[in-house]
Amino acid sequence: MDKVHCARDTLLLLLKSLPMDCYFNIYGFGSHYESFFPKSVQYSQDTMEQAVKKVNEMQADMGGTEILQPLEHISNSLVSPTTQDRFIFLVKANRSPLSSKSHASQ
Repeated sequence: MDKVHCARDTLLLLLKSLPMDCYFNIYGFGSHYESFFPKSVQYSQDTMEQAVKKVNEMQADMGGTEILQPLEHISNSLVSPTTQDRFIFLVKANRSPLSSKSHASQ
């Protein structure tokens, strides 16, 4: 199993383990970053299926490993003022089953 496949499997496991009604988004990063959704979305069967489809299409093709800018963006984009918990999962394909980043806020 290649490293990208292993990273995908790890991300899918994390995604399917999120609690219902939490808010989440998934970011790919490298020399730039992009998110799956314009802002965090509420976890539901529909948003989970959308994310699973996108995860299955992910490639390790973003160059670099620049993580500071996406982490700053996540830190500055609270879902609501009442958000208490924020989970950030780092999944990096080019070293170990840890190029994708996922965050979830309850």
